[in-house]
Amino acid sequence: MNPQSIELRDIRYPSEIDWWPMAPGWWIVIILIVTLLFMVIFKLYQKYNENRARRAALLWLKSIENDNIIRSDIKELTKTLSTLLRRTMLAYVPRNEVANLVGDRWLDFLDQGLDENYFSQGEGRCLITMPYEDSKSDENIDVEKLLDIVRMRIMLPIKKEGN
Repeated sequence: MNPQSIELRDIRYPSEIDWWPMAPGWWIVIILIVTLLFMVIFKLYQKYNENRARRAALLWLKSIENDNIIRSDIKELTKTLSTLLRRTMLAYVPRNEVANLVGDRWLDFLDQGLDENYFSQGEGRCLITMPYEDSKSDENIDVEKLLDIVRMRIMLPIKKEGN
């Protein structure tokens, strides 16, 4: 048999598989990825909104630190810091848990979640005592330390006792 007399044809390859329409498995993967992406974006947005009060309080604290008039008058400073803490804690915790706290109970509340009792037994105690004391006791308060513990209280979340 003569090889040239045989009618040979070129090999035909199967046609390429199109990417469209996609298989159902790919649709499921796409839906899962889009859902996961929306969940991540939603959680990030929630976290951003949760920290809105913290960011505003830190900006207010920074303006207090930069205001020399307030810093020079310790009574005005303690009053302003107390107002700042009260408003910030009202944003963190339900109103009925914070609004009626005064005196030592307020300072104990501020100490929740901190390593030490900075407010009830430390420098923060002046927040409730200073408005009622005479001006002679001004010099024994460390303003920088007071501002630092207020900043720390704003930065750290409130941790309930027993949790």
